[in-house]
Amino acid sequence: MSGATVNAGDFLIEKRAKALINRFAPNVALTSLNRVKIDYSDRIDYLNSFDAILFAGGPIYQPSIYPNAIPFVSNLNDITKPVFFIGGGAKSDIYRSVMSENTKAFFRLGNKKGVPLGCRDVLTYRFLKHQGFENILVTGCPAWYSLQDIDNTKFSVHHNGDIKKICVSEPGREDNVMFLKPLLKHLREIYPNAEIHLVNHRETKVGVSALKNGLNSVGVEITDISGSSEGFSIYDDCDLHVGFRVHAHIYNLSKRNLSILFNEDIRGCGVNHALGLENINLTIESYSKLKLFGNFYLMRMNRINKTDVICRMFDDYIEFEEKRHYVGYLNAFKNMKDYYCVMGQHIKDIEQAI
Repeated sequence: MSGATVNAGDFLIEKRAKALINRFAPNVALTSLNRVKIDYSDRIDYLNSFDAILFAGGPIYQPSIYPNAIPFVSNLNDITKPVFFIGGGAKSDIYRSVMSENTKAFFRLGNKKGVPLGCRDVLTYRFLKHQGFENILVTGCPAWYSLQDIDNTKFSVHHNGDIKKICVSEPGREDNVMFLKPLLKHLREIYPNAEIHLVNHRETKVGVSALKNGLNSVGVEITDISGSSEGFSIYDDCDLHVGFRVHAHIYNLSKRNLSILFNEDIRGCGVNHALGLENINLTIESYSKLKLFGNFYLMRMNRINKTDVICRMFDDYIEFEEKRHYVGYLNAFKNMKDYYCVMGQHIKDIEQAI
């Protein structure tokens, strides 16, 4: 059951989930159905004709996702085949949010065969525990795993002169568009000879079209990769990704590229927390109340210009990683490989349970 409609990241999840299943359960035949706002109540027999139903990845563990965003079927008891969840994530305040009873019933489908609910990271694990679920397993997100790169845990040290191509992923939130142009201008000043690409994952709805004219003077090329996973190839030869899209960050880490993410919500926090990377949070207020872990950066808006802060955070992060020889990234790549083994066993257990 795929969440892919427009956002390139959702297509990446679907593609890599299929690749993982083909790797660890090669005898399984796969059919993709869209899960977004589609009610399959009038096709119950079709759903039950499969041996199992699988929901993979995405911020699915939300308080009221069923039946609001994922209608699935109106009567869950009509589903006679096992339902499984792998690599899903949370997007809410993990201790304050409360799941609706309908949503809890939806996710309980995933525990009926004794197989754990597969979740993306420790923050999601804590959210599910707080909602009363016990049988949970942290597997990472399917999008973390590039099968051809998974055994590579090395990282080439980057210096200023090594940066030839930079990709900047656009904000997902309108209130963060103000950071984009100052960041691009700052990158051009630091890397005057580098190619700089602004990459849109979900069309150009979030203020990017309004910035186009101004970006011409900065020397930035704009690329839209929405609607499929194929556009992610723009990152393959990227020396540096910096930006706001979680799946741009994930993809670049999976390809062992240098990537710096500005977190717009808890999804990026959960990924970096699981992989051992420092966080740069743009909405500190929403996380400071959780008191789960220290933030590497606090935005002191009363002391410096709001748009300048993004440049300072980038500079501090790069300097910090250079001085410790990018050990954070080396740990992240190792952690990705470890979680890959967990994900593989989880998929094998699902096949065994069918």
